Amino acid sequence: MDTGGGQVKNCFRIGLLALMVSGLSVMGFGTDASRAESTSRPVIATADPWPPYADPAHPAHGLTLEILSLALGRSGYTVTMVYLPWVRAEQRLERGGVDLLINCWRTEARAKRYLFSRPFARNRLLFMQRAGESFVFAGQESLKGKTVGTIRGYGYTDAFMADTSIRREEVTNFKDNVRKLVSGRVDLIIEDELVARTQLEQLPADLAGQVAFIEPPLVTNDLYVVAYPDNPGAQDIIRAFDAGLAAMIADGSYKALMERYDAAESRVDR
Repeated sequence: MDTGGGQVKNCFRIGLLALMVSGLSVMGFGTDASRAESTSRPVIATADPWPPYADPAHPAHGLTLEILSLALGRSGYTVTMVYLPWVRAEQRLERGGVDLLINCWRTEARAKRYLFSRPFARNRLLFMQRAGESFVFAGQESLKGKTVGTIRGYGYTDAFMADTSIRREEVTNFKDNVRKLVSGRVDLIIEDELVARTQLEQLPADLAGQVAFIEPPLVTNDLYVVAYPDNPGAQDIIRAFDAGLAAMIADGSYKALMERYDAAESRVDR
């Protein structure tokens, strides 16, 4: 173990805070502008762009960021978001440079490494094929011999990722997967339904129109916020998020927020 790791982590955190002040690539979210600066507790979160949950182009930066800011704001935390490719985001969490990894699915490996919040949304993971094709998804065994476009580092399910009869080709974002699908470089792609529909709306109509969804879903995954247990305050932040989310569900603000993002079907309180 590197005995200078603490100094490196401190330097990295100072660097991130400096970026926040200068406004470079780091988005800050406060829940009460009148709160005295000395009483706020900063939390740095990370993930890859994943509209509508984490969207650097959205004024509020997406559904998850709004839930996170409102839930943690009830305990006096303010949230800063750092966007990174997913694999780098996981690495950054474990190195101590950030406090939270958002939009995380539970896998056996992650359950051993991370502290999980209560789930705040549910994701239906659907396969997509080229429009006009007739593949019928009848369970994982029906994928044998197929080439499926996936996102690097995503934890769809342990069984899907371990199945050697399926060829998986990785990219770093959904839009690249769509282009590979349409060009015939993969047979299928897989994504959360809400994320896929949101991003297809951002693509040219002639491209998006060549993609067709396949029912039923591979799985419905709960969506979590996670912390690394060795990082300072990890347990407190997760507890504060859980308490804030429970309060939002109780007072109706969670339901209203999910509906505003057309995500009512993804609610955990249904």
